[in-house]
Amino acid sequence: MAIFRLQIQSIGRATGRQAADVAAYRSGERLINDRSGAVYDYSLRTDVAHSEIVLPSRFASEEALWARDRQSLWNAAEAAERQRNSRFAREYQVSLPSELNAEQRQALAVTFSRDLADRYGVAVDLAIHRPPAAGDERNHHAHILTTTREVGAEALGRKSRAEWSDSARLAEGRPASAEEFKIVRSRWAELANESLREAGLEARIDSRSLAAQGIDREPKHLPYHVYKAAQRQLRPEVFERAKEVHRERTREVAATPPPAAAPTSPNPEQVPSWRRSLEDIQREARESWAALRAERVSAETRSTPESSKETSNATSAAKGRQRDDDLGL
Repeated sequence: MAIFRLQIQSIGRATGRQAADVAAYRSGERLINDRSGAVYDYSLRTDVAHSEIVLPSRFASEEALWARDRQSLWNAAEAAERQRNSRFAREYQVSLPSELNAEQRQALAVTFSRDLADRYGVAVDLAIHRPPAAGDERNHHAHILTTTREVGAEALGRKSRAEWSDSARLAEGRPASAEEFKIVRSRWAELANESLREAGLEARIDSRSLAAQGIDREPKHLPYHVYKAAQRQLRPEVFERAKEVHRERTREVAATPPPAAAPTSPNPEQVPSWRRSLEDIQREARESWAALRAERVSAETRSTPESSKETSNATSAAKGRQRDDDLGL
């Protein structure tokens, strides 16, 4: 049956990634980083069913050739960012309904890509991947990379609304980033269901949580940070603790009704997770990641000989990218 999965993540220098590398891997092409001269060649990939650059509808009458060239676009996106922890891309990973045929899945992915391009004024790099040979044959998915800056006829401009801080959003009368992402998730479900309906299929997807839908079971797809904890082969108790935290937060959100009036000065320890600000959520995520990272480094230090550390670090990154893509993550 069709499932809902839309995962959003930022991609930037803080994790040591480069725009040309990410775009080349997703699209299965050979790209060159203009600044470093590094060559990223993934042209031997056979699982890329379709890839294209999608620009906002206002460019229908303009060529904007520089932005339609993948290498030019992503080198410009990286060059536009000056800080060492800058984000140069945002990625939306979606599961495409296996009930649709190849043409219908492609049309759906392109429609959603153009919807993002028009909503934020950005350039969108779409890559549709077939299911991995050794995986679930229903795992059709798309990687949708968007620039973090608005695209112009000759260059990238200011940061897009998707990257604004909550204070900037409030000043413009726009919803907070957490609410913005809910709108995008809802829009993906709407477009997917339209495609399923037009194909004469009864299957539907829902962007709401299982708890919000009144379904009492664990999700088939765990949150990304829980999956990554297992992928890094952390100790079983660490992985189980991450899963339990996710279960507790899900139960808390489902069991806590919105209050009639917000308290004037709530105790931070008593505020339910659905009312925490984006800054609080980000801070908690950083603290959780730091704790998990410290445990991993400690374990590797005890078990890895000094002479093999450099080789291990280099190969683990490549294997991680392949595992992520095989699972549609």
